[in-house]
Amino acid sequence: MITILNVNQSFLIFCSLTLSLVSCKKDVTNTVDITQLDWKVKTITIDDQIYRCPNDTRGFNAYVLIFVDGSSFYLNTSVNYGAGSFDFTPNSSLISVSYTETSEVGGQNDFDNKLLDIMSSVTSFQVLGNSLILQGDKGEVKFRKKGFN
Repeated sequence: MITILNVNQSFLIFCSLTLSLVSCKKDVTNTVDITQLDWKVKTITIDDQIYRCPNDTRGFNAYVLIFVDGSSFYLNTSVNYGAGSFDFTPNSSLISVSYTETSEVGGQNDFDNKLLDIMSSVTSFQVLGNSLILQGDKGEVKFRKKGFN
């Protein structure tokens, strides 16, 4: 037995499905205080080329973005300690970042150098679900909330 739906029934089904998709709760930039969470680097992107974060982290919170207070953060690389400052307006996607490594141990890898370069050019950020994306004119860094793979 085949049931043919009339226009009103089809419209009602369409609206119900659309509403259910729109109402799904997902973190967005203006509703998440990024400074209250720790963020693990997952990838960096430069000119549409994606580079995955190395697994070798040598045990001192390497590649974890940790906000210390309302204006500073730590972001260690694979072999060096790193720190920086930031400034952003709440309810905005604009951010200004200053970042440098605070130690100079040898053995940096290519990923570390790319990360340093991108972080110094960050001008905006975006939160999508469990991801934080920092963007600048040299590329973007994608982080994941620490504890969420």
